[in-house]
Amino acid sequence: MFLFKKKSVGLDMDTFEARAVELTGNSKAPRLVSCGRIPLEEGTVKEGNIIDAKKAGEALGQLWEDADIDREEVILGVSNQGVLVRFANFPRVPQDKLGNLIRFQAQEFLPMPLQSVVLDHMVVGEVREENKEMLEVLLVAARKEMINAFVEALDSARLMPQEIDVSSLALLRMIPPEDKEKTVAMVHMPYEMGNVLIAAKGVPRLARLIPLNLINYVGKEILQGIGSCSDLETLDWSAYNINEWNEALVSEISSSVDYYHSYGEATRVEKICLSGCGSRIPGAAELLQEALDIPVENSDPLRGIKISSQLEEDLQGRASDFMINISLALRGLEE
Repeated sequence: MFLFKKKSVGLDMDTFEARAVELTGNSKAPRLVSCGRIPLEEGTVKEGNIIDAKKAGEALGQLWEDADIDREEVILGVSNQGVLVRFANFPRVPQDKLGNLIRFQAQEFLPMPLQSVVLDHMVVGEVREENKEMLEVLLVAARKEMINAFVEALDSARLMPQEIDVSSLALLRMIPPEDKEKTVAMVHMPYEMGNVLIAAKGVPRLARLIPLNLINYVGKEILQGIGSCSDLETLDWSAYNINEWNEALVSEISSSVDYYHSYGEATRVEKICLSGCGSRIPGAAELLQEALDIPVENSDPLRGIKISSQLEEDLQGRASDFMINISLALRGLEE
């Protein structure tokens, strides 16, 4: 029955706006039932951090009303300097002892006190180190103060965090099915603080923020146009610093790919997938492909997702802005 279908909401926020997507069904047959975005007042969020929880809560309440989202539990994506992602090797121990071992040794790999962070981990492989079997572990440390500010904002809007995910790692779910066995760089470029994830055969190998703020290069007015206009060819780009933006993007992605390739056993990146409003800046994909000699394509986050004709029309040309949100919501539909 429809009333008992599972629902999931993915939410993320940056300096410019808050975005949310609601899915229903299950991870194999998801349906997008609502989505929306709302501009944020200056001083509400800065570089992915909540500055004014009350204002953020008011905006979220309005977003829920405007987008007709009825689920109060959300899966939140965070993307800021308060989140650290590190790869580390730990002795191979039984699964039931691994958590305690990581908590005991994690301080060696983190630049902040453990008591100030929320710590999570994922085993991504096994390696030999000095003739010992070791587990390769991805560590995630998020500052408690930063997380608490988001929780306060959600509470102000009468919402609750179901899960909290790192936006860059959320891109793992959005790798195209035909590329699951390849080494792929997923690049998401919202209004600020872009995300890069490099995965080899579906295993995360590098995750980082890229400090590119589209507003600084292009300005708010044109970004609002990107958010609502699907026919970018009609816009006059001559007055904006898109060449500087494209060059900065190439520099950041090139640095990330080169850093990954510097690992001893790293496989070559075979494809780059772009998403976010920055992916629609003219010339970005072409310049990246030419500079790195790697195939580049724009991602389609609606692939495999059922959607009404009205929502599809509303999202035409800007669905990739909701790439992270869709991935977060898909997490909530997983069994």
